Amino acid sequence: GGCARYFAGKTGCSVLAVEIQEDLHRAACELTGRCGLSKVHHIAGDILQIGEHLQPNSYSTIASWLTVLHITNRRALFETCKKLLSDQGVFYAEDFYEKGTLTNEEKKILREEVYCRYLPKLERYQDDLKEAGLQVEKVEDLTEDWAQYTNKRNQAFLKDKETLVETFGEDTFRRLEDFYGKIAKLFSGGNLGGVRIIATKA
Repeated sequence: GGCARYFAGKTGCSVLAVEIQEDLHRAACELTGRCGLSKVHHIAGDILQIGEHLQPNSYSTIASWLTVLHITNRRALFETCKKLLSDQGVFYAEDFYEKGTLTNEEKKILREEVYCRYLPKLERYQDDLKEAGLQVEKVEDLTEDWAQYTNKRNQAFLKDKETLVETFGEDTFRRLEDFYGKIAKLFSGGNLGGVRIIATKA
């Protein structure tokens, strides 16, 4: 929702925001309404199902921030993206990939905390895009930046414990403490990578 509102507010473009989690969808709708952004339209559901009912060749850009990692059927996802994009349309994603060899513990954290059941190597990620008919234009490794960010976020969160507990309660603080710590640990382990990928519909 936040990215959709930013694009619509900054550029005046129309945005279709797809969210599979109903509670996040409702919150996004409320916030968009408060902002008075009529060019942002929200749909709740699975993009693989929703994509079957959208107009092909009608979207100039499909953008994803840490979303593809939740979808195991990447071939179907990327084929849907190709179908929906207009000619020369752009696919943009910032996502996780398997940089080293994930340990069983790391896979468990990804599966249970991030809801990520499958991560490809970076080469496989690019091949999946190409096999769906998209042309990879740019690949930028973000691992180091994300490792620094997640570590700093975790440290800042722990430093502000007293204020955060007072504001959000002990239970919420503990849940976020656990999550932020585990994500920082994943990146510090050297096996989880972050990437920015841009592809186009030829």
